Amino acid sequence: MHALNISGVQERRRIAAILRQPPNRPLHAEERAILWRFRFSLQQETRALTKFLQCVDWGDATEGRQVGVRVWVDIGVQKYRVALGVYLAPDY
Repeated sequence: MHALNISGVQERRRIAAILRQPPNRPLHAEERAILWRFRFSLQQETRALTKFLQCVDWGDATEGRQVGVRVWVDIGVQKYRVALGVYLAPDY
C-alpha cells in the first residue's frame, strides 16, 4: 500500500484489510464509512477504487459530484467491469 495520508495506525490497518478483500465483495456500513472518509488519501491506491465506488450513494447528486473518478489512478478495464458490474447489463 502506498504511503497514505491517514494518521491513525488502526485506521490504516482497517483500510488495508478492506482492500485485501475481493473487489466484488459487498462492504459493510462501517467499511463504506471509513473508505468515504479517506477517499482523497486513497486516490493513488489501485485496489481502492473498486471498493470506493460501493461507498457512493449514486442517488445523491451532491455525493456523486464529489467522487471525482477522473483523478483516481487507472485500474484497467477488468477491474472497472467488476466495480460497475451491478450497473451493467448482462450482455456486457
